[in-house]
Amino acid sequence: MGIRDLWSILEPYHERKPLYELSGKVIAIDLGGWVCENQNVVDYPVQPRLYLRNLFHRTCYLLLADVTPVFVLEGEAPTMKYDEIARRNDIQFRGGAPKKKPSADSTKDTRKGRTRFNGVLKICENLLTIMGVECVKGPGEAEAFCAHLNRDGLVDGVVSQDSDCFAYGARKVFRNFSVAKQGSVAASGGAVDVYDMEKISPILDLGQNKLIVLALLAGCDYCPGVSGVGKDSVLKLFGHYTEAEILKHIRNWRNQEEKFRKLEVKIEDKNICVNCGHAGKLVSHTRKGCVSCHLSAGCDSTLWKEQRLVIKTEVQMRRKALVSMDFPREDIIEEFLRRSATPNTLNLSWKRPAITRFIRLTMKYLQWEEIYAFQKIFPLLTRWQLKHPMEEGLVSPKEIKKKRTLKGVSSFEIIWQNCSPDLDDLIPDEQLTTFLLDNPTGIDSLWTTIEPADIVESVHPRLVEQFYADHPKKRKKKRKQDESLSNFDELKDELVRIGKKKASTRKGPIPKGVQKIDEFFRKIEKPDKEDSILKAVENIQDFNDDDENLSEIIAEIVSRSPKVTDLNGRKLSYDVIQAPPTANEATAPGSPVKNEKLPEDDFDELDFLVAGTIPAQFSTPKTKSSLQVEEPKIAYLLENLNTTVDLFESSLELSRKQFFEEESD
Repeated sequence: MGIRDLWSILEPYHERKPLYELSGKVIAIDLGGWVCENQNVVDYPVQPRLYLRNLFHRTCYLLLADVTPVFVLEGEAPTMKYDEIARRNDIQFRGGAPKKKPSADSTKDTRKGRTRFNGVLKICENLLTIMGVECVKGPGEAEAFCAHLNRDGLVDGVVSQDSDCFAYGARKVFRNFSVAKQGSVAASGGAVDVYDMEKISPILDLGQNKLIVLALLAGCDYCPGVSGVGKDSVLKLFGHYTEAEILKHIRNWRNQEEKFRKLEVKIEDKNICVNCGHAGKLVSHTRKGCVSCHLSAGCDSTLWKEQRLVIKTEVQMRRKALVSMDFPREDIIEEFLRRSATPNTLNLSWKRPAITRFIRLTMKYLQWEEIYAFQKIFPLLTRWQLKHPMEEGLVSPKEIKKKRTLKGVSSFEIIWQNCSPDLDDLIPDEQLTTFLLDNPTGIDSLWTTIEPADIVESVHPRLVEQFYADHPKKRKKKRKQDESLSNFDELKDELVRIGKKKASTRKGPIPKGVQKIDEFFRKIEKPDKEDSILKAVENIQDFNDDDENLSEIIAEIVSRSPKVTDLNGRKLSYDVIQAPPTANEATAPGSPVKNEKLPEDDFDELDFLVAGTIPAQFSTPKTKSSLQVEEPKIAYLLENLNTTVDLFESSLELSRKQFFEEESD
């Protein structure tokens, strides 16, 4: 709807703003445009009059957001729009009952076709009047009267999907109105696209006259436009003429035949350079230069190239436009430039909603129950009463239930009470009974609304004081703020101090299976003898004959003090084992007597025998340096050590068997 491709031209320059920025403003709304957004106004059994329900919820949202809407109804349509109206009726009333044909003697023009749509608008007007919203009927097109109200400063903007309102002189237009309760705009309470011509016009040099020319060439609701002419060609033309001269220039197209004939001959002349417009061809000027441009190579393209393209575009556009004998259509130009008269009785303020009439109307057209209709209209009644405290109210605030925050706005949840007989017996008893069964909080929830805190405080200050007195604010304990650490050294000292803090000790008995940490480390420090012996054997590393430190390792092992000194009353000797004596040494006088071999049963599993037992006391080297071990004796020592380990393992196994036998007995 509106001027073709105008929205796409203005799209890069619009602003998407939240709806709360419209708070406190008065906006004019094209009622027909809002109804047509539903595309179909036919009644269906599943959802009768969907357009009426959407209209109520949108208007209710605006009123609760402190936006005052003024709805403009369609007046008598211009005759040049009859074809467009017939096309829209085919879309809006598809699926509906066929239109009755007029009688043969009827003189009424059937092309007007707004009779059915006017019936829909009449129902919408009744609903808006009951809600207390002002409805104005324009002398002609609704968007024309909306633009007139905006241009004269009576409203702050126009809500319309029809781009014709710009050609009528609207300065600020709101489009794509959204009050979604879900999605990305839900948190901000809805959003709207704002097209501010005060900001757009200086950028594009686009005013009312150029918009009218765009409507004549590209097309609008009143004419299809010029065939083969699009927005790009028109914008090129706009760049060559100013806002003040464009409309006059278009009107003179038909009277400037000789001028355009000469321009057409010039732009088509092959002997004129397309760059500079002087005599000669572009190839010749590129090679040898242009005498008129005073250049030895090339020519000045700023003299003619861009101008030639604009003239060529205009010549072609003019040729196509003048095919129609009535171009330019003066009736369309006059329609856009006509100034509407402001009604003397225009009252743009919000009036008190008629709650009883609202319930009856919604029961008739929307099939709402009385209690459901009451719940929908009651918040509007209380909000109007708060904004008009000097007027006599139908209800009064009983108490403030609690404080709320609704979409970032501090609010109060208020319980109201009836003060007028007009609200008595509005809801049948059976509906109230059902409501009480579904709402355990009682009947007060039916009379509860959420109102902005600033309005309530200004109108009912004593009620707010009483609420704060009954609900004192709990003071939070302030934590003592630590002094800030000024440098790294202070931070380091603080971390050290925290690390030295004693951990809290556990009180009460220790749970089963939990071991104290000090006992755990005590066991680690005193391992079992059996484990220590096995680990000592396993940790013996392989060695080479040329290992220089092997003697020191052996001396360290032998020099350890023994823990077992006797066995069955016999003294154990822990002397260093010498190499086996030769035959001569064995028979030599004074040689030591060979120790007796003890039976295996006499060994304990904790005894570690490295040599035989003799009555003499054991001797141990005092230092590592006092013990010298020759290299040829190393193999004998290891062989004897392996034999001793085998003996120890067998004795250990025997002791375990004896232990289990005693336990079984």
